[in-house]
Amino acid sequence: MIREAVQSSNLASLGYDAEARKLEVAFRPDRTGYAAVWEYDDVPPEMEHRLLSAESIGREFAIIRYNFASRRVATITPDGVEHRAEVTSHE
Repeated sequence: MIREAVQSSNLASLGYDAEARKLEVAFRPDRTGYAAVWEYDDVPPEMEHRLLSAESIGREFAIIRYNFASRRVATITPDGVEHRAEVTSHE
């Protein structure tokens, strides 16, 4: 899935697959330089539009984060290499 950079203090980029209704979120790196990529299931298109048009993407994202099943799908290393793997699931 292709993600696009966003202006947010916690989120680095977002991608959305309308057919699969999946939202992919890359977080900004933590203090060690690593970043997590999470996928959220069954996110309706209108939620993705609300997220991208929100005054605060982070605040709008909290609605998705706590209301949709998710799983960690990748880790991004400090040198920018993305390692894909299903790691954790939250339902």
